[in-house]
Amino acid sequence: MPHPTSVDPRPVERLVERRARRARHAPSGQGLLVGLGIVLVLGIFAHRSFVPAVDRVAAQGDPAVVIHLPLAGKNLLRPWSKRVTPHPSLTPTPPREVPPPDFTPRATRDPRTAPFPKDPSTIVLQLGRSETSQGGEAWEEMNGTPYLPLYGDGRVIAGRYLFGFDQTLFETRLDEAAVQELLKPLHYGIDVFDLGSIYRHPDNSQFIGHLFLRYGSGEDDWKRMSVTGMSRWLRDTDPPDDIEDGERVQQLVRWMYGLEDSLTIALDQPFAVEQYTIIAHEVLPNGDAPAWPLALDVKAISDSAPLRTADGNVHGPPGHRFVGADEGAAVREVTVRDATTHHAGLNMAAAYSAPGTRNHIVVGARPEVPGGSRFLTDRVYDRWYRDDSDDSDDSDDVEALANE
Repeated sequence: MPHPTSVDPRPVERLVERRARRARHAPSGQGLLVGLGIVLVLGIFAHRSFVPAVDRVAAQGDPAVVIHLPLAGKNLLRPWSKRVTPHPSLTPTPPREVPPPDFTPRATRDPRTAPFPKDPSTIVLQLGRSETSQGGEAWEEMNGTPYLPLYGDGRVIAGRYLFGFDQTLFETRLDEAAVQELLKPLHYGIDVFDLGSIYRHPDNSQFIGHLFLRYGSGEDDWKRMSVTGMSRWLRDTDPPDDIEDGERVQQLVRWMYGLEDSLTIALDQPFAVEQYTIIAHEVLPNGDAPAWPLALDVKAISDSAPLRTADGNVHGPPGHRFVGADEGAAVREVTVRDATTHHAGLNMAAAYSAPGTRNHIVVGARPEVPGGSRFLTDRVYDRWYRDDSDDSDDSDDVEALANE
């Protein structure tokens, strides 16, 4: 019995024979058309003869699709088949267990490094403060002691708190990796080199934080900037509106305060101060004050400053004398004790009664660090570190500066 899908060739053969006879007696043009018709009939017959093979494959359980290509190009009558992708099962299968990796993954670290000079005497990073709502100029000038200087060899000298009143200094040494971790946020995350020189919080002009950052050994390879209203920048959830680069400035402020948790609060090795600045300032009396207990003539130090009685001063700006470790340590011991007792909430300076005046003289011993206070602008530095000794040869320039 023939296959149910097979084709009986006899009717086709008779049709072909009749058309062949007709073509032999037809004109040339008609013969050509008849010939093409015969070719198409044979092609159809050939195509149908392949269909049973496809059906047999499907009957064996291997699904297939017959794709007929357009009547153009090569192998026009050849059927093309492709396997059908089965639909996913509706029954969920348990996830395949993934074997654990054969290594311990590590966090990707920033490969960049922050450039800085390695000279042990060069200050690479220095932070400081000013405008801390002090009771007078002598207390304010005590802010000249930096909160933190970092030197090229990794040495760190620091107080424990950015805006702390007790400016006792400690020291430690950081290795190269720790120095990089300290500097890279400033170089890459915050990019302080692309910020302005000062940013002012619209609601608070006090508590100014200062930053000095050196990246090379050249004369101009450094950046210095200031931010006013540090406590507001820290407290606010978002930076003030309409301040360009406000988000980065807020990041800088939080980074500065963050050192209290990550670095400076844990310092316990005292720094041996080699130089102090004795600050003495004659002011109007306010209540009682202890008598000055040491032989140092603080009235003479105050009188050595250029006279400037304007702006509410009865005498002029504070006078300065630079002294060594022993003399300065004795003055600091006395002034810290009395400042803690009588002037809570202010820097470590205290008011005293002294011979030669009915006024009081505020005295403080400011600890200094190697390399000086680079965080201060030149104008403030010249005023706070003015040389008031008798042998100073720039007295005319100093007095002109004081009268500005």
